[in-house]
Amino acid sequence: MSDRIDVSGSGTAQARPDRLVARLGAEGTGLDVAAALAAGAAAARAMAEAARTAGVLDGDVRTEDMSVGAHHDQQGEPSGYRAWLGLTVTLRDVDAAGAVLGDVLAAGGDAARLLGVSLAVSDPSAALEEARAAAVADARAQAEHLATLTGRDLGAVRRISTVAEPGMPRPIAMAATGLRAAAMPVEAGEAAVTVSLRVRFDLA
Repeated sequence: MSDRIDVSGSGTAQARPDRLVARLGAEGTGLDVAAALAAGAAAARAMAEAARTAGVLDGDVRTEDMSVGAHHDQQGEPSGYRAWLGLTVTLRDVDAAGAVLGDVLAAGGDAARLLGVSLAVSDPSAALEEARAAAVADARAQAEHLATLTGRDLGAVRRISTVAEPGMPRPIAMAATGLRAAAMPVEAGEAAVTVSLRVRFDLA
């Protein structure tokens, strides 16, 4: 009879997102490249300035991508040029994020675009610790039950390994392409952090 038993345990803890990352941009059109770029750049600068005025730090406003190319109308005919300037803005006050996003989009006018947002946990360490403890307790409970069923006593832990990478809080997508609003409702809710372990125990 084997003197060891292997079990898998899992644990989950909740963490409240405290950071919102918005993917924004400005779209400018014009009869030539310079005009399209100027229109897009003006809107992007206004959006970035609105974010800073709302208290967003310089390091949390970043140019993400830029492009310019020929623009065509609905009939496929050339109608000038289109410029795109992407921005990523990180908001560290989730409760105020909706109002800030509304101000940023309003500053960009009709050129402003919101591609989507994600909510994240800046420091999930506390939730991970709680989830690990729950996973170990789950594994021990299973092992004790199996040992009792076979008339054995549970001994010491001999090995612990992670079954998979810890489950981090998933970004919560809130896509709203082209949305321009005075304010946006943002509910942080909670995100689940899950840990799965494989534990080997001695049997006495």
